Amino acid sequence: MMKDGYKITEKRQVTLPDDVLEVIGAEPGDKVTYKIREDGVLVRKSEGTRPDPEEIVGALRDLSEDLSQIEPEIRKAREGLNRGIAERVRGEG
Repeated sequence: MMKDGYKITEKRQVTLPDDVLEVIGAEPGDKVTYKIREDGVLVRKSEGTRPDPEEIVGALRDLSEDLSQIEPEIRKAREGLNRGIAERVRGEG
């Protein structure tokens, strides 16, 4: 079904309606690609959509802080596991 009435701005842009975005699975911030075909234009969500590099750096920074907080607990658990294995090997456990 064709729908009419989408205005082209002075910058030659058109806003894609919600139902089109839903069909292609695009969300705010995603990118789309297009392919010109004989019968029209095919619009798809870009498979190469990537998050903002600053968001990745922030997430890695948060992860690093989280890991540094649990590192002492991991060390204690590893030491306990090693003791348990050693006791079992010696026949004490």
